[in-house]
This record gives sequence, structure tokens and C-alpha cells, in this order.
Amino acid sequence: MARIKRGFSYLRKHGLKAFCKKAYEKIRLHYGISYRSWQRSHRLTRKQFKLQTRETFSYMPKISVILPLCRTTGKETEDSIKSVQEQSYGNWELILAGGRVESDAAKHESALRTNGQDQRIKYFSGLQQQSMIEGINSAVTVSSGEYIIFLEAGDFLARNALYECVKALNENPETEFLYSDEDKGFGKRKNDAEPCFKPDFNLDLLRSLNYIGHLVAVHRTLWEKAGPLRDGYKGAEGYDFILRCVEQTKNIFHIPKILYHG
Repeated sequence: MARIKRGFSYLRKHGLKAFCKKAYEKIRLHYGISYRSWQRSHRLTRKQFKLQTRETFSYMPKISVILPLCRTTGKETEDSIKSVQEQSYGNWELILAGGRVESDAAKHESALRTNGQDQRIKYFSGLQQQSMIEGINSAVTVSSGEYIIFLEAGDFLARNALYECVKALNENPETEFLYSDEDKGFGKRKNDAEPCFKPDFNLDLLRSLNYIGHLVAVHRTLWEKAGPLRDGYKGAEGYDFILRCVEQTKNIFHIPKILYHG
């Protein structure tokens, strides 16, 4: 109990990033393994992936993944798109929310042309006169999925991310808000990435800091009740949105698996 109290105290004082780094260092020292070693032992196998692609659930909702293209490179866009196309669960749509200026479209031309044959991928170009937040909200309005997931360009989903979401929804059908564990820098750095293993829903902790982060899947009716993302929070728009969501529902579920790579 004393260790838990010290942990929460450190978390509130230094923030989530420092807490995760500190916790990871202690785990590595205790168990003598690196995160990459741990990740290899928990990696989705080819056999598991094939089984997931063939699995049929009683409830198989369409999931809309919203990917804004502002302030990103073509390579980052391609990596993010590929991570969605490689999902073991196939009932999804990807809404690419275009940049604020015409030149942004040319920057992503290669990625859009390469993936143009996949009918599940749609390019929404209504952002020219909008902020990025307004553009994301507009992209949500043209999407048709029952659940909405936000993906930042340059980040990518684990191949079983959508499968695990749908599996959790079938096991907990009342769920309106899903979140998972994540890591940062996986596949992008020579050194270990920074894993973030999160607790189940904890309102007091969430009021102190945004420990939920990514991956977040929100039911469309909850989006409508909580209201869209709002400008003016200087990078904390997601935190503001999450707080408004948890005010509107108690049906929150944590998937204790790393499904998002930032």
C-alpha cells in the first residue's frame, strides 16, 4: 500500500511520461528484460492473426478511424494508413482529414494514390478554411461507423487493435468508451520505446492528468452527448474531450493490452 501511495504521489508531481519511464526502469531492473524483449514475447503470431481475420462475432460494428493530415509528411501518412489496412478486423473505414491549405494535398498525393483502391479509405478535403480541430469534427460528421477512433499521423495501431476492441464490446455490450495501453516510439527509435501500462478506470487519477491518452474508441451516441472536440486548449483538446465523455457515461472499459504506438 505504501508503494502504491508513493507511486500516485510521483505521478501527480511529475506527470504521466515521467511516471511511465520511472516504472519501466524499475520493472527492467527487477526482471532484467527490456521492453523490446517483452514485446517480442507478447507479439501477435501469424497463426493468431489468421484466426482473428476469420473470427465472426455476434456484434461486428463498423469502426471509423479519423486521421488528420495536418502538419505531417507523406511517409508518416503512409505508415499510419498501412497500420489500419493491416488490421485483423475488417469492418472499418478510414477518414483522411485533409490539410488546411492546398499544398498539403500534394504532400500526401502519393499516399492517397497508393491507397485509392481501398473503398474503406475516404479523403475528406473540407479543411481548407478550418482549424485542425474543426476539421476533425467535420470528418466525424461524414463518417458512418458506430464507434470512432482518433489516430494521429505518424502513429500506428497494433494489428489486433480493432479486433480487441470488438472482442471487448461483445464481452461487455453496454460499453460506450474504450481505452487501451500504449507505447511511444516503438519502431521509431534505436533504444527501447516507452510503454504505458494503465490502470482500469480511475476518475480521481483522470482528474489529475490525462492517463488515458490513446487508444480511445467512443460510441457515436456518446460523441453526440459529450460534444465535439473544442479549440483553445493548446494541445489538451483530447483531455477536455475525454473528461466530457466520462461525465456522460459510466460504461467505460479498459483493454490491458498495448494497441497503440505513438
